[in-house]
Amino acid sequence: AMNPGRYRPGPPQRREGTSASWKGAVFMKKELSALKPLFILLPLLVLGFVLFWTLFGGTLSKDFQFKSAPSEQFTQEEIQGAADVVLRRFKYGFSGCTMTKLQYVDAYASSDTWNWAAKYNADEGVVFHSTFTTDDFFAPKNGFNPNDTYAYQWYVARSNGGHWKIVNLGQG
Repeated sequence: AMNPGRYRPGPPQRREGTSASWKGAVFMKKELSALKPLFILLPLLVLGFVLFWTLFGGTLSKDFQFKSAPSEQFTQEEIQGAADVVLRRFKYGFSGCTMTKLQYVDAYASSDTWNWAAKYNADEGVVFHSTFTTDDFFAPKNGFNPNDTYAYQWYVARSNGGHWKIVNLGQG
């Protein structure tokens, strides 16, 4: 005998007002709502990263000086282009540091007598000397001594008049 309160196997009962597409929409809505935190969090992370490097990257001092000697090999625009590459790298890679001076040294430019750029598969190269100071918070996290002054050399090279690239840098 059948008990009327028990479950009866058989085809699924369709409720009024439901459809397969509506069920799919609910499922899709649930999936999207599960991703909602990601849609909010990802832009915030990107914004935070950009703000961090903007606020806490390397900076130029108020009395920053860029010195450039006349060059027989390069125009002032070419030298400035190479200097911009150095300054960009400093800004995004030297948090907690403040550059006080950047100087182009024509005597160290790659030449026929000292073609150091060839070592980096380039045919032109320039050298900059810089001086920068460090803070006591961010700079030590990047391997620098706190509250110190550093003298760095930046070797910047290119081939066939292309884009300048830093090929070597460090104390010297």
